[in-house]
Amino acid sequence: MNNIKLILIVYILILIVQFIYTYFNTFNLDETLNKKVNVNKTNFDKIQEQFAKILKDRVNLLYSKQMNFKDWVEYNKKNILVKIDNFDYYLFIIDDKEKIIMHPNKNYEHLDWLDVLKQTSEKLSFTKFTTSPDLLKDMYITSNLNEPEFIKYYWLDPLTLRNVEKLSTLLRFEDETTGRKGTIGIGMDINNLDIETRYKYFDIISKPPLAIVSVVLLLISIIMIYLNNSSDIVLRYKSVIFLIITNLYILYFINSFENIGSSTTENDKIKTISSSVLSVTFLITANIYIINTLSKSEFKNLFVESSIIFAISLLFLLFTLFKTTNQSEILQIIKERITTQFVFNFAILLNSIIIINYLTQVFIKHFNFKKLFKK
Repeated sequence: MNNIKLILIVYILILIVQFIYTYFNTFNLDETLNKKVNVNKTNFDKIQEQFAKILKDRVNLLYSKQMNFKDWVEYNKKNILVKIDNFDYYLFIIDDKEKIIMHPNKNYEHLDWLDVLKQTSEKLSFTKFTTSPDLLKDMYITSNLNEPEFIKYYWLDPLTLRNVEKLSTLLRFEDETTGRKGTIGIGMDINNLDIETRYKYFDIISKPPLAIVSVVLLLISIIMIYLNNSSDIVLRYKSVIFLIITNLYILYFINSFENIGSSTTENDKIKTISSSVLSVTFLITANIYIINTLSKSEFKNLFVESSIIFAISLLFLLFTLFKTTNQSEILQIIKERITTQFVFNFAILLNSIIIINYLTQVFIKHFNFKKLFKK
C-alpha cells in the first residue's frame, strides 16, 4: 500500500510540474527581429530612399564600365550586406532566366528557381503562407531600368532564420557587353509571421485523449507495483521510473511549438501517420514473440505486465486509424493531427518499453553483480 501511495504522490507532483511548466512556457519570439520589423515600419520611407540609392549606386558601377559583369557580381558578393540603423540588410541578384546569381545562401546561386523552391520547402516551417513559384519572374517583370519598384512575398529570412513577410526594392540592369539582364534587389522584413501562426501543441490537442493516456500510464504503474514485489531495487521502483519517463515525454510533446499549415499539408500529415501503422509491424511481431516466450518462462509477472501494456498499445494504434470527416477549419484538422500523432507516438513508446522491460528483467535475473565486483 505504501508503494501505491508513493506512485500517487509522484503522479500528483508530475501533474503539478506539467501544469506550471506548460502555463509559463511561451514561445520565445525573436526580439531582435521584432525590433527590426518595428524599425522598418517606423522608418519605412527613409529606409526605402536608402535602398533606392544603394541599388542605383551598384548598377552605376556596371553602367560606368568601372567593372565588367563578372567583377561587378564579385564586388556585390563581397559587399552583400548593408547596415542601416545597426541592422543588416542583404542584396540579391537574379537574371531574366529565373536563376539566382547572388544570395546570402550560396547554395541557391545559379540554380533554377524551382530547384531552390523545392530545397527550401523542407526548411520553411510555415505552410499557411506560401512562396509563389513565379516569384523570380514577377521580380524581373516588376522591376524597370529607371526607378526602383517594390514586391511583397513570404520567405525564410537567411539572416534571422525566421518566417517573414518581405518587401523588396528592385532595380533592373542590362549589361551591354555580355548581354546579361536581370534584377538587383534588397529587402526588408515587414512582418514576423511566427507571431501570427505559431501555436503550442497543448493549446490545440484534444484534452480527453491526453487525460486518458495520462491515467492509463498511472494504472500501468500501479499494475507494475503489484507484479514486482521484489527485493531488487530496480524492479521495486520500476513503476516510478516508468511513470516519470513517460510523463516527461508528455511534457515535451505538449510544449512543442509549430506553425499553422495549410489544410492540404495537415491532411497529408494525418495520412502519413496512418500509413506509418504498417511500419510498426516488425515491432509488434517482436513483442508477440517476447510475450509468447514469457508465457512459457519463469517470468509470469512480466508476462502479465507485458501483455497488458501490449494490449493498451494496440488500442492506441487502433485509435490513430479512427477518422472524423467533418473537419472544415484548419484548427480542427491540426487538432486531429496532433492528437493522432500523440497517441501514435505513445503506442510506439509502449511497444519499445516491452522490449526494454524484457531485456532489463533478463539482465537482472542472470547477471551476477556480486561475482563481477568480487575481488
